[in-house]
Amino acid sequence: MKTESWEVWYPKAGATGLLLARGLTDATRSILVHSAPEVITAEVRDEQGARLAFGKDLQRTLTSPICRLRRAGDAIIREDLWPADDDLDSALLFPGGEVGVLKTWWHSDDRMQWRWQVEFYNAIDSGTTTAPAVGEARSDRSDATAGGEAASDIHGASNS
Repeated sequence: MKTESWEVWYPKAGATGLLLARGLTDATRSILVHSAPEVITAEVRDEQGARLAFGKDLQRTLTSPICRLRRAGDAIIREDLWPADDDLDSALLFPGGEVGVLKTWWHSDDRMQWRWQVEFYNAIDSGTTTAPAVGEARSDRSDATAGGEAASDIHGASNS
């Protein structure tokens, strides 16, 4: 499976913005983001560094701890949300760039408390384990790790 780099920027900091997260995950149409500020700019790049989608100055739509970034052609749409059962097993991008999988979610009726579990999986192999710099092509990697697992399994979650 192909991988993609999802980048999230806070555009109102400094002269050119502040990178919040650059995470590498299996190719996906959407990703959840934890603790996104009131406005973000987001970009998705393929393994060669080519831009696939971009969203500039995406405004918060709801006060919540999670937002979904969804590709719509070459655009990115932001939807802030309180996760539901349909969001379980989705890729979840954290500030700093780590990508996990949302396994459980609960929140109180007044949305003042929540409890959740996220699963992370990492491995060290001969392939690339971090997202490339902007415009930098990824090096080739084998399709299997020493443990026999598919290489795409080590890079995060698959999501539709």
